[in-house]
Amino acid sequence: MKLLIIRHAESNGNAAGGDYSVDNADALSPRGQSQAEALAPRLGAWDIGTVVVSPQQRALQTIAPYLAATSRTAEVWPELAEACWQEEREPPADAWDSQPAALPRDIAKYFTWRDGQAIRPASWETFGTGLRRVYDALERIEKQFGSTKQTILLAAHGFFIREMMNLMLKRPRPEAFDHDNCGMTLMTFSKEWNMEFRNRKGSGIS
Repeated sequence: MKLLIIRHAESNGNAAGGDYSVDNADALSPRGQSQAEALAPRLGAWDIGTVVVSPQQRALQTIAPYLAATSRTAEVWPELAEACWQEEREPPADAWDSQPAALPRDIAKYFTWRDGQAIRPASWETFGTGLRRVYDALERIEKQFGSTKQTILLAAHGFFIREMMNLMLKRPRPEAFDHDNCGMTLMTFSKEWNMEFRNRKGSGIS
C-alpha cells in the first residue's frame, strides 16, 4: 500500500496567523483556494484508489477540486480532524467523544460519511484524546488497506500528520515533521512503514 498524505491548503485561520476565533476561520483563504485548484491536476497524475478526508471544512475544500475534476467521491473519516495542537504531550486516551457534523452544501456531493455517520470530534479535547484518534486512524488504515496495492489519498492537518508519522516511523522521541499547506508526503506499507518523500510541494504555489 501507498499512502499519499496531503495537508490542507491555506485557511483563513492560517492566513490570520493561527487565529481561529472567527466563524469562517476554517474556510480556505483566497490563496488557499488557488492552492487547492493547483493541487487537483497534480493529484490527477496519481493512480489513486481511495480518498479519505478530515471532516473539517479546510480539508474538504482542499480536496474538492480534485474530486470534481475526476468525478469521484471521498469518504469522510472523523478521526482525521486536527489533533494534538496542545503544547503538553500526554499518552493516548482510552476513547474520544464526537458531535454531529454537516458538509458544506456547495461541495457536499463529493463526499460520503464513513458508515453513514455524520460526526466529528467534540469541540474540546485534550492532547491525549486527539492522540487516541491518531492511533485509531492508523490502525484502521493498516487493517483496511495494508494488504492491498492501492494508493490511498489522505487529506488532513499539520499536527495530526506530525503525530501519525511519529507513530508510523516509531520515533523514540517525537519529531516535528512540519508540513506546508498542500505539502505532500508519500508513505509505503509492507509490514512496516517507510517514507518515500516528505512535504513535497503539492500545489506549485509557494
